Amino acid sequence: MALAAEIRARWARSGSPTLDLLLARGRAALAEGDARAAVGHLTALLDTAPGFVEGRFTRAEAFLALGRPGIALDDLARALAVEPRHFPSWALTGAILAEIGDLDGAREALRRARALNPHDREIARALARIERRIRGDAA
Repeated sequence: MALAAEIRARWARSGSPTLDLLLARGRAALAEGDARAAVGHLTALLDTAPGFVEGRFTRAEAFLALGRPGIALDDLARALAVEPRHFPSWALTGAILAEIGDLDGAREALRRARALNPHDREIARALARIERRIRGDAA
């Protein structure tokens, strides 16, 4: 898990102090429960750096908190187009797809997340829950 944390820390560095500050403000607003403010900070970031994967991922989290899973999935797809190894985006995609009833899509996304980050127990548990639901077992 330490390696996964280091990878995430590297993804979070844009190379620009201003963009890093916008990401930090977006994350802080989200942590404080202010998803609208988070979207504002992260949209400002993405207006300047549309390919900044952690910005896309974090804005997806904010849109999800606002009850906008479609927009969240769009941000995640854009993040994955830039960095297909971004396992947090695969995991969140899987969670959203499971929530909206696309169990096959959720399973595929979670399998990709697990292949990229095989030691994450949360991903493994989420995948097991989806596979049970697909088999018709109690979730």
